[in-house]
Amino acid sequence: MNQPTATQIDVLKVLKLLGEAYPTFQLSRASIEVYVGLLTDLPAALLEQAALEHISRSAFFPTIAEL
Repeated sequence: MNQPTATQIDVLKVLKLLGEAYPTFQLSRASIEVYVGLLTDLPAALLEQAALEHISRSAFFPTIAEL
């Protein structure tokens, strides 16, 4: 079963969630654009799940590859 891929809004919501979990980490506008550009090919639910799992396992903000 194909899941819908993440929209820009979905990726921004995940980045907001990550920002709340890692409040001392700051993403530049350019970095946000890169994350959005490279993560919209993932299913939205999978992206959110990956972010939540990362938060539970790491003290550091995730790279795109980690998501």
